[in-house]
Amino acid sequence: MRAVQRFRRLYGAAPAHLAGFALSAAAAGYAIREFLHSDAPARLFIWFFGAIVVHDLVFLPAYSLIDRVLSRRPAAGLGPARYARARVHIRVPTMLAGLLALVFFPLISRTDRSDYGDASGLTPDAYLHRWLWVAGGLYALSAVIYVFRVVHSRRGNPGR
Repeated sequence: MRAVQRFRRLYGAAPAHLAGFALSAAAAGYAIREFLHSDAPARLFIWFFGAIVVHDLVFLPAYSLIDRVLSRRPAAGLGPARYARARVHIRVPTMLAGLLALVFFPLISRTDRSDYGDASGLTPDAYLHRWLWVAGGLYALSAVIYVFRVVHSRRGNPGR
């Protein structure tokens, strides 16, 4: 026990933190190695750089502005705590649906010119419908969880 306390004092965090950092650094190193040894590192670099620029110049200001607007005026009939909880239940499915849209954008928009159909045996025609179903399912699941949390908190849960 004393060694752990000494380690925590010297390092500033628990040993598990250092182990997690080492694992994530190893995973990042492996990803960089694979990136540099891929068939088209220039194309990957351009895609990665473009993703950073588009995120920082377009998406970050957009969702920050939307969140700021939503955080200023609570919805009618909701207290501040319930409104904050409702915002989370809107943010999470929106973020996940947006991430899926970004990852699968070439297939959703049918602009993928690769040999996707030959390699997978599938056509990209159904990706838009599937993405809409998944996004709708994420919002529905989030709504069900929100209703469950509201009902559960109204029952006077002593653990909360």
